[in-house]
Amino acid sequence: SFMVLATVTSGNLHEMYKTTEALAADLSRLIKMAKVPIFGIDANGKISTWNAKIEDLTGISHQDAMDLPVLSLIHESDKEAVRRTIQEALENNETHSTEFVIDPKDIKSAVGNPTRLRKAILVSSATPIVDNSGNVSGAVFISCDLTEISCYRESEAHKSQL
Repeated sequence: SFMVLATVTSGNLHEMYKTTEALAADLSRLIKMAKVPIFGIDANGKISTWNAKIEDLTGISHQDAMDLPVLSLIHESDKEAVRRTIQEALENNETHSTEFVIDPKDIKSAVGNPTRLRKAILVSSATPIVDNSGNVSGAVFISCDLTEISCYRESEAHKSQL
């Protein structure tokens, strides 16, 4: 009966592994295809995930974004707030939404083709990536694009000054 138990356990582990792989693939597809900007960082603050929406907003390709320090993409005036959010997430603490600008002036030296870059204004919420052992291995930022709203507000402010 010991052998039967070991066989059943081995079979269950294999099924659990296959289920986990399928869930990870589904989550990866969800992040890639989401209609909101999503990016992830590793424990060193380097970009590990860059979805299609944030690529479209910023003009920074997935290939160019991968392994860049995320702070190299953030406008200087917003770096401290983003740094605090990263630190909170990597310490597995609750984070607050952070508004920041990804500005082409600040990233031209960091990416391959600077002519296609666009300024993006985002508000992001970060959540830690925690492995099965409880160790934080990075963070995921789920964002809302405020670029058009900000441009509209600037345009209205400019009109009122005329």
